Amino acid sequence: MAKKDKLEQLDKDSRKRLEKLTDEWDKAPCEWSTCLPSDLRLLLENFTPLQDLIRQIVAPALTHPPATPFGEAGIQTAAPETYAEDAQELQNIQQALEQAHAELADERERLAQAATDLNACNAELTNERERLAQAATDLNACNAQVDKLLKEKGDCKQEIKALKDERKQLRNQLQQTQDALAAAENRSSATPELALLRRDPQLAQEMNLTDLPADDTQALIQAVAVLAQIDNVKRLWTVLKDRCEAEQRPATEDERTLLQTALAWHNHNWRSLPYRLIDTAPASAYDYENQQRSRQVTKGETVAALHLPGIADSSGKALCKALVMTK
Repeated sequence: MAKKDKLEQLDKDSRKRLEKLTDEWDKAPCEWSTCLPSDLRLLLENFTPLQDLIRQIVAPALTHPPATPFGEAGIQTAAPETYAEDAQELQNIQQALEQAHAELADERERLAQAATDLNACNAELTNERERLAQAATDLNACNAQVDKLLKEKGDCKQEIKALKDERKQLRNQLQQTQDALAAAENRSSATPELALLRRDPQLAQEMNLTDLPADDTQALIQAVAVLAQIDNVKRLWTVLKDRCEAEQRPATEDERTLLQTALAWHNHNWRSLPYRLIDTAPASAYDYENQQRSRQVTKGETVAALHLPGIADSSGKALCKALVMTK
């Protein structure tokens, strides 16, 4: 394996330690007697100058016998076989060391692959945790939404109940109103004038006959006291005439009856010279002295329809001209 590959397999701390030892080697290569075993191993496995130095020491021993340890005094030296055995042992050690280096490199590769796989597993685990965290967040949001919907459902139920109660109450009120109207109509069935005034509060207000007593007799006395006056009879005619013009219709039967009854109540004071209604028949000639055209038409000399009878005094003079449609 190349030197660069070996160095790349070292961890960060080992590379930094190797760089420091290299600087110290360059400064004082002979001061290594107190070097730590771990530092020696790091240098032996990765520091080329030290490896070259060992090879320089081992190589001469393999080719030349070492000098006698006792000088040149003729003392007996070691046998050549001993040098050969030492050289062989050094060679075996070097081979074992190289084998150990190879196995260590293989082990580092396996460790590096295991570290890569572990990093991949950690990344996948991190992603899974993130997904779980997001799922938990989504679940919390869903739970909050469910709680909100349940609360809204409860509020809707209460609102529906309140609306049902209100509807029931309104139905009861409507029924009571209908019963009261029916009772009022029954009470005033003998007096259609009172029935109209009770049924038409706007007309009653315009004639100052609001809040009529519940007792028909008292109510009739009040109505006669007001409508028997000629000024109020003319005011009633004006109110009915404005209605006919605004709604483009003839007076109803009840309205004609009320006008005729009011004039009759007034005539109780003038029996010899009674006031009367000015009536006219369709297809008759238009009489401008006793009749007036509705504002819905602007011309025509023949009466097409009578919308409201007029009122003439005891001399026959028209106090209120009859309201007619002409053609």
